Amino acid sequence: MKHFDFYNFFAVIAVMSMPLIFSILDKMFFKKEEAFLDLLFKNFLSGLIAFMYFVFSFLTIICFSLFWK
Repeated sequence: MKHFDFYNFFAVIAVMSMPLIFSILDKMFFKKEEAFLDLLFKNFLSGLIAFMYFVFSFLTIICFSLFWK
């Protein structure tokens, strides 16, 4: 079961980096002159999406630690 630990780590990192990727794409396509964290958390929808992804990644860690022993 050693390979499950690597996949668990990779999945959590990928899920937690999704808001980062979306904010980078938003900055690339809409050419805003704002700071990076302002882009992620300034408008309510981006902050809500980032919060949902962080909660989902936390629940993913809990599920992996409970069921994949």
